[in-house]
Amino acid sequence: MAAARSLHTATLLKDGRVLVAGGYGFGYQGVAFAELYDPATGKFTATEPMPATQDSRSATLLPNGRVLFVGNGTAAAEVFDPGSGALSATGSMVFSRYSAWAFLLDTGQVLVVGGDTTGAAAEIYQP
Repeated sequence: MAAARSLHTATLLKDGRVLVAGGYGFGYQGVAFAELYDPATGKFTATEPMPATQDSRSATLLPNGRVLFVGNGTAAAEVFDPGSGALSATGSMVFSRYSAWAFLLDTGQVLVVGGDTTGAAAEIYQP
Protein backbone atom coordinates (compact mmCIF):
# COMPACT_ATOMS: atom_id res chain seq x y z
CA MET A 1 0.00 0.00 0.00
CA ALA A 2 1.05 3.60 -0.44
CA ALA A 3 0.79 4.29 3.29
CA ALA A 4 0.10 2.41 6.50
CA ARG A 5 -3.37 2.97 7.90
CA SER A 6 -5.77 1.68 10.52
CA LEU A 7 -9.55 1.72 10.96
CA HIS A 8 -10.06 1.84 7.20
CA THR A 9 -12.78 0.18 5.17
CA ALA A 10 -12.13 -2.73 2.80
CA THR A 11 -14.87 -3.51 0.30
CA LEU A 12 -14.85 -6.49 -2.07
CA LEU A 13 -15.96 -5.20 -5.48
CA LYS A 14 -17.94 -7.21 -8.02
CA ASP A 15 -14.87 -7.60 -10.25
CA GLY A 16 -12.84 -9.22 -7.43
CA ARG A 17 -10.72 -6.18 -6.56
CA VAL A 18 -10.77 -4.73 -3.04
CA LEU A 19 -11.31 -1.03 -2.35
CA VAL A 20 -9.32 0.04 0.73
CA ALA A 21 -10.43 3.53 1.74
CA GLY A 22 -9.79 6.10 4.42
CA GLY A 23 -8.89 5.31 7.97
CA TYR A 24 -6.17 6.85 10.07
CA GLY A 25 -2.53 7.28 9.11
CA PHE A 26 0.52 8.29 11.07
CA GLY A 27 -0.28 10.46 14.09
CA TYR A 28 -3.94 9.40 13.98
CA GLN A 29 -4.65 11.78 11.08
CA GLY A 30 -7.59 11.01 8.80
CA VAL A 31 -6.66 9.65 5.37
CA ALA A 32 -8.14 11.26 2.23
CA PHE A 33 -7.25 8.61 -0.34
CA ALA A 34 -8.15 5.11 -1.38
CA GLU A 35 -6.41 2.27 -3.15
CA LEU A 36 -7.60 -0.69 -5.17
CA TYR A 37 -6.02 -4.06 -4.49
CA ASP A 38 -6.02 -6.48 -7.41
CA PRO A 39 -5.53 -10.09 -6.22
CA ALA A 40 -4.68 -11.18 -9.77
CA THR A 41 -1.54 -9.01 -9.77
CA GLY A 42 -1.01 -8.66 -6.02
CA LYS A 43 -0.65 -4.89 -6.44
CA PHE A 44 -2.30 -1.77 -5.06
CA THR A 45 -3.13 1.22 -7.28
CA ALA A 46 -4.26 4.64 -6.13
CA THR A 47 -7.70 5.99 -6.98
CA GLU A 48 -8.49 9.63 -7.61
CA PRO A 49 -8.06 11.74 -4.44
CA MET A 50 -11.03 11.84 -2.09
CA PRO A 51 -12.61 15.24 -1.31
CA ALA A 52 -12.18 14.81 2.45
CA THR A 53 -10.73 12.44 4.99
CA GLN A 54 -12.61 9.18 5.16
CA ASP A 55 -12.04 8.19 8.76
CA SER A 56 -14.82 6.38 10.63
CA ARG A 57 -16.94 5.94 7.53
CA SER A 58 -19.18 3.06 6.61
CA ALA A 59 -18.73 1.59 3.12
CA THR A 60 -21.60 -0.30 1.46
CA LEU A 61 -21.39 -2.11 -1.89
CA LEU A 62 -24.44 -1.15 -3.96
CA PRO A 63 -26.15 -3.49 -6.47
CA ASN A 64 -24.76 -1.38 -9.36
CA GLY A 65 -21.18 -2.10 -8.21
CA ARG A 66 -20.55 1.33 -6.72
CA VAL A 67 -19.68 1.90 -3.05
CA LEU A 68 -21.60 4.28 -0.78
CA PHE A 69 -19.67 6.08 1.99
CA VAL A 70 -21.53 7.68 4.93
CA GLY A 71 -20.85 8.70 8.52
CA ASN A 72 -17.79 10.95 8.75
CA GLY A 73 -19.27 13.45 11.20
CA THR A 74 -21.22 15.26 8.49
CA ALA A 75 -24.44 14.71 6.59
CA ALA A 76 -22.47 14.28 3.36
CA ALA A 77 -22.52 11.02 1.45
CA GLU A 78 -20.29 9.97 -1.44
CA VAL A 79 -20.31 7.20 -4.02
CA PHE A 80 -17.18 5.54 -5.41
CA ASP A 81 -17.32 4.37 -9.03
CA PRO A 82 -14.84 1.52 -9.61
CA GLY A 83 -15.00 2.05 -13.38
CA SER A 84 -13.67 5.61 -13.24
CA GLY A 85 -11.91 5.43 -9.87
CA ALA A 86 -13.72 8.60 -8.82
CA LEU A 87 -15.57 9.48 -5.63
CA SER A 88 -18.45 11.91 -6.09
CA ALA A 89 -21.03 13.53 -3.85
CA THR A 90 -24.55 12.10 -3.71
CA GLY A 91 -27.66 13.11 -1.76
CA SER A 92 -26.93 14.28 1.78
CA MET A 93 -28.37 12.61 4.84
CA VAL A 94 -30.80 14.48 7.07
CA PHE A 95 -28.54 14.13 10.12
CA SER A 96 -24.80 14.39 10.59
CA ARG A 97 -23.43 11.03 11.67
CA TYR A 98 -20.05 9.82 12.85
CA SER A 99 -19.25 6.09 12.80
CA ALA A 100 -22.71 5.18 11.52
CA TRP A 101 -23.77 1.70 10.40
CA ALA A 102 -25.12 1.19 6.89
CA PHE A 103 -26.93 -1.93 5.68
CA LEU A 104 -27.89 -2.87 2.12
CA LEU A 105 -31.56 -3.88 1.98
CA ASP A 106 -33.10 -6.37 -0.46
CA THR A 107 -34.69 -3.40 -2.25
CA GLY A 108 -31.26 -1.95 -3.15
CA GLN A 109 -31.75 0.87 -0.66
CA VAL A 110 -29.33 1.44 2.23
CA LEU A 111 -30.48 1.77 5.83
CA VAL A 112 -28.24 4.15 7.82
CA VAL A 113 -28.48 4.00 11.62
CA GLY A 114 -26.58 4.86 14.75
CA GLY A 115 -23.30 6.59 15.22
CA ASP A 116 -22.89 9.86 17.03
CA THR A 117 -25.62 11.97 15.45
CA THR A 118 -27.40 15.27 15.67
CA GLY A 119 -30.63 13.27 15.52
CA ALA A 120 -31.69 9.79 16.50
CA ALA A 121 -33.68 8.75 13.44
CA ALA A 122 -32.72 6.05 10.97
CA GLU A 123 -32.41 7.10 7.32
CA ILE A 124 -32.81 5.36 3.97
CA TYR A 125 -30.48 6.06 1.02
CA GLN A 126 -32.15 5.59 -2.36
CA PRO A 127 -29.52 5.00 -5.11
